[in-house]
Amino acid sequence: MLRKDGLEDKRDVEIVLPNMKAVLSKKKADLICAVTPFARDPGLRAVARTLFTQNEAVGRPQMIVWRRAPASSRRTVPR
Repeated sequence: MLRKDGLEDKRDVEIVLPNMKAVLSKKKADLICAVTPFARDPGLRAVARTLFTQNEAVGRPQMIVWRRAPASSRRTVPR
């Protein structure tokens, strides 16, 4: 997916999500991964375009989000 648009893997940096629009608009990065709600920002859409979506790259996402149970509700397992 990246090579199709002239980009290469392994030339990346880590940027926290709220700062991605600024880094892209200041041309400090060529590509960002935008998630909701940041992807819907009109300011981002003014300076960038969508290369591909997650559906186009890997198909329909199937993600499970887990949360650790509070200590009061955990079972103690005898050892």
